[in-house]
Amino acid sequence: MITDDHSLLPARFERCLRRLSAYWAVNKATDPRTDGLQAEVLKTLGQIEFCLARIQAIESEQGHGDFEYSTAGAIGREVEVLTEAFYYTSHRLIQLAKVKAIGLSSLPTRLGYCDVSKVRNKLIEHPNKHGGIAGHEFGWCLPNGPEIKPWASALGLRAVGCYSHAVEVADALTAVLDAQ
Repeated sequence: MITDDHSLLPARFERCLRRLSAYWAVNKATDPRTDGLQAEVLKTLGQIEFCLARIQAIESEQGHGDFEYSTAGAIGREVEVLTEAFYYTSHRLIQLAKVKAIGLSSLPTRLGYCDVSKVRNKLIEHPNKHGGIAGHEFGWCLPNGPEIKPWASALGLRAVGCYSHAVEVADALTAVLDAQ
């Protein structure tokens, strides 16, 4: 089930992309490297928007309700790949924002070691390292969006599901843009 708040997530990231693009068009970077990093940020925002929009479209097409777990077949695998891509690209956005020259350095400060980074680092990228959680399970069509290893609440996540984590990133990014 996609709540009204969650249904707006792709559009929120699209708005952030447009706002940043317009801002950077007016405040042009003098360094080609900074210009390239800004292009990476815009690409990453587009990828986040695509992942969320596609996951929601699949959920709507499938007509699934709350708390339905399934990874059977190509549709389940697609949602799982898109969910992992969401975490990778959101984490990349946070890492790119650390470069002061692009003007988003308060984004990582606002997010700290956020749930997006915890899921990416401990559940997807480094389950074999200290603090990582190995194993495989995936849940989708849940109230807060698809979850990587839904039983892995030992990470101390404030909320679970990629929609709730996308709200966290979108809120922080919007606050940073509003402060510019």
